[in-house]
Amino acid sequence: MAGTARTTPESELKPMELRQLKHLLAAIDAGSLTAAAHDVGLTQQALSKSLTRLEEDIGGRLVYRDRRGVFLTPLGRVVAAHAREVVGVTRSLRQAAARELGENPAALRIGLSAIAATLPISEAIAAFVASDPRLRIEVSGGKEEQFLRALHHDQLDFAVSLSFSAPGELKLEQLGSERWGIAGRRGHPVLSKAESLADLRDANWLIGRNPTPLMDSINAAFSNAGLEVPAQDLTSDSAIFALTVLRSTDRLAVLPGSLCRRDASLCWRDFGDRGWDTPLLLLRRPRTQLSQTAEALLTHLRQTEFTDQQRA
Repeated sequence: MAGTARTTPESELKPMELRQLKHLLAAIDAGSLTAAAHDVGLTQQALSKSLTRLEEDIGGRLVYRDRRGVFLTPLGRVVAAHAREVVGVTRSLRQAAARELGENPAALRIGLSAIAATLPISEAIAAFVASDPRLRIEVSGGKEEQFLRALHHDQLDFAVSLSFSAPGELKLEQLGSERWGIAGRRGHPVLSKAESLADLRDANWLIGRNPTPLMDSINAAFSNAGLEVPAQDLTSDSAIFALTVLRSTDRLAVLPGSLCRRDASLCWRDFGDRGWDTPLLLLRRPRTQLSQTAEALLTHLRQTEFTDQQRA
């Protein structure tokens, strides 16, 4: 029939390699062949040849390039979606085979944001490992954009963060929530006597790079209290740096309650009027099958209470 596309018989399909699918995903996730080649340990020319061979095997163009970067064609979007599933299932298969053969399974790879790593979820992960001496878990720090890239490159099984600004890119699940408040050293001359946010008018601040919705709520609270937004003369996204500064100076910062209340050297006050809560989010690739170990850990985390219970 005229205009009907010819369907290639399965016997005529050319074999494709797993590494070619990984190269396609690397190119799209990195946004350029130069960055992708660095990520997969190839020259740009070798990566380009691998993509060309994959296009020949598939029978159509998968990507196009312009001065802005590398982009998927409609066919490429279909292939890339299935490629992510294939890569994830292949890793699960290898882990299942290793367990059946009595070999040590591959390490479970988890990403934790700087703040999430200081919260009780770290203790929950450690308790899970202690339950089985055969388990191996690698925990990496990072930011949400790093987690997005690592998850798409199959370099992480999942990640946990207190924010994520690109919900359509990953599958999100809320594990709990965290309330933020004002933190300072124990005996702080201003914070220890403050009864409201307005009493912090003359304080000096350490400003963290906190989730945007949280910062919007904080700025609104300062405005409602008749205060100027704290000057950003000292900023940091490092929880360790923030805690060190707070213990040794009279600066104040907005930090999670479960982090500060367990530190005897700190004073923490809830001046957010219930508006400074953020979700504790699990980030994972959509349509990807996790290993049995990863699923077991997720079940353990889901059964653990991560909602801040000691709220003032």
